[in-house]
Amino acid sequence: MEEWILQAAEETEEKARDTKPGEEEKKEPEERAEEKEQESSPETTAPGNGEEKEQEPQAAGHTEEEKEKNEGVQKEDALPAQQKSEPEGEEILRMKDICKDYDMGNEVLHVLKNVSLTVRRGEFLAILGPSGSGKSTLMNIIGCLDVPTSGDYWLDGRHIADEDETSLARIRSREIGFVFQSFNLLQRQNAFENVELPLIYANVPEKERRDRVDEVLARVGLSDKRENMPNQLSGGQQQRVAIARAIANRPAILLADEPTGALDQHTGAQVMELFHELNEEGNTIIMITHDPKIASHAKRIVRILDGEISEGALEDA
Repeated sequence: MEEWILQAAEETEEKARDTKPGEEEKKEPEERAEEKEQESSPETTAPGNGEEKEQEPQAAGHTEEEKEKNEGVQKEDALPAQQKSEPEGEEILRMKDICKDYDMGNEVLHVLKNVSLTVRRGEFLAILGPSGSGKSTLMNIIGCLDVPTSGDYWLDGRHIADEDETSLARIRSREIGFVFQSFNLLQRQNAFENVELPLIYANVPEKERRDRVDEVLARVGLSDKRENMPNQLSGGQQQRVAIARAIANRPAILLADEPTGALDQHTGAQVMELFHELNEEGNTIIMITHDPKIASHAKRIVRILDGEISEGALEDA
């Protein structure tokens, strides 16, 4: 009996030894298949690998959007400060070390002494100085009516020393509008004809010429005085005709020499109000005056004394 039991136990043990390898072989492919499924499945992949890979493009896209938005906000925030730092208008006039000397025989009179000046488009500048300070000489050089002894002058990008007489005449006719203290109207021409004259010199076609005269006379409030002769106009009206004549050619600079000097205080204030309006419309105005009250109407003041210029507050004059 014991021998049978031992024999049965040995047979069972041998049978178990024989079946284990087979079972392990059957299980091994199944386990390998499950491992492969785990490797290929994003849901069963180890945390931190597949999920991060799938989310990386979205995170990158989100970062790109935020970066662009932030850059846009930064640019918008930076724009006002950048605009504030930019100067008003482009440079239209520049003088560097301008000198004007007159030979008086035994001596040389130095009227302008190393004058340097820059004016930008759209400015309203007053050159303030007493009689004999050199302001009229400076005005004549600005208006290309005189030339400096030395130094450089650029007007609207042109170096004036390089221009011949024909070119200078064209500049005076088209680029600079003159307003004089004594009006300088032709007494035998009516208001319309006085304003039309510079347009004739500039060879503007007749229809355009007449339209432009009507336009500028209306601008200075004298449409109803177009047929009036100068002696039929008040001082203020004559100066407004002179201003209309000065702006008819749409010059780069309006150059006014003591524009209220021959007018009473009330009429002078009306003329200065017109200058303010013209400046607000974009016209560049350079006004020569000895009167601090008139100079105070300008947005910028340059003082001239003994042929030298300085810049600062009006109360420093």
